[in-house]
Amino acid sequence: MPDAEYPFAFTTHRLHFHYGGGAMTRQSPLLERETPLALLFMHPDDGVALGLNERQAVRVRSRRGRLETRVHLTDDVPPGTLAMPYHFREAPCNQLTNPAQDPISRMPELKACAVAVEPLAPGVTPRTTERHGRR
Repeated sequence: MPDAEYPFAFTTHRLHFHYGGGAMTRQSPLLERETPLALLFMHPDDGVALGLNERQAVRVRSRRGRLETRVHLTDDVPPGTLAMPYHFREAPCNQLTNPAQDPISRMPELKACAVAVEPLAPGVTPRTTERHGRR
């Protein structure tokens, strides 16, 4: 659950353009044209509160890991909720979420957690994923 340290609810989702192919290969020039970068979807009001601009580089942290990406300000998500497509190997957002499994289906949770967001320094390009304790 969100708290003072991790104030946003985070969920993963799929993008229309990368739904199946993006998760597997990302080898389609047309799909890459539509959405070439990993993005964190954030409501514009939350972006204003954090002083973020469209496509600004940010670090996203959860209790389980962290990654760097770019923010996309959109009213497609409600205030207080962040969403990120899982299709991008350079920013695999499932590493932020809970690896717990359903005891019957053994399906991993991989859908929701609490996160914090902080801007990266101006001009900094997001780096690949980081788990706590390693890069």
